[in-house]
Amino acid sequence: HRDLHSFPTRRSSDLSLGALPVWQKLDRLYLLHADPSTNLARLHAIGQARAERGATRRIPLIVRIDDPWYAVAWRAQQAGGSDSRWAADAVGKYEVTARRLLDEIVERGGGATRVLVCGTSPLTLALCADLEQRWREHEFCDGQTDHTLPTITVVADSADEYATDHRHRQQRLGLRSGGEYVDAVSEAPSMATLTRLVGDTRGQGDCAVIFVDADPMFGSAIDPTIATRLAMRFPDVPIFAWSAKAAGAGGE
Repeated sequence: HRDLHSFPTRRSSDLSLGALPVWQKLDRLYLLHADPSTNLARLHAIGQARAERGATRRIPLIVRIDDPWYAVAWRAQQAGGSDSRWAADAVGKYEVTARRLLDEIVERGGGATRVLVCGTSPLTLALCADLEQRWREHEFCDGQTDHTLPTITVVADSADEYATDHRHRQQRLGLRSGGEYVDAVSEAPSMATLTRLVGDTRGQGDCAVIFVDADPMFGSAIDPTIATRLAMRFPDVPIFAWSAKAAGAGGE
């Protein structure tokens, strides 16, 4: 991502953006284009325009970066940089979705002890990272919270690679790898595999199942009917499935 995002070029539209006479009056800034390189190019143009107009007041900045790992790296870069013009943070659809899903499971799901994450995508990485953060906060508070936390099991052909990369990423950030919270089942998330895993978990506590979106590079081999079929077999298990045609979050 460094080559793609860290050195944005200034396009003619960005130069025109910097010429607008409003930047010294800016109160806060949100750059929410789906392409992070576009957001960073605009940030560069706006930053230069503010500097040329003598604006020095530090203002809040939100930049959309969907890739959860790149968002973490960009935040760290801003925190350690010398640019005092921005109080910067990043927001991305995968981090937000992961947080809302785990909120639903942990705070309102009735004490699930295991979350089966089916498939691989940036959402898989975001779910693993969010759960690790919750465990760190839980341990820091000596477990004095109003709810218990589950573990995550990634279920996919490349699940071992994702779990290993997640642990390496935690270590690169100077954090404990947390291998006890994220494990892997390197099998396709078929009906037979998920029925077995849900059945095994039910003997040790409750579980929840999340079907992530298709991998942006390789697509997805998950049968789109499995979520519904699994729900028919286990009607008391919370099951969350991604749909490209959904306009919002469903209630069933």
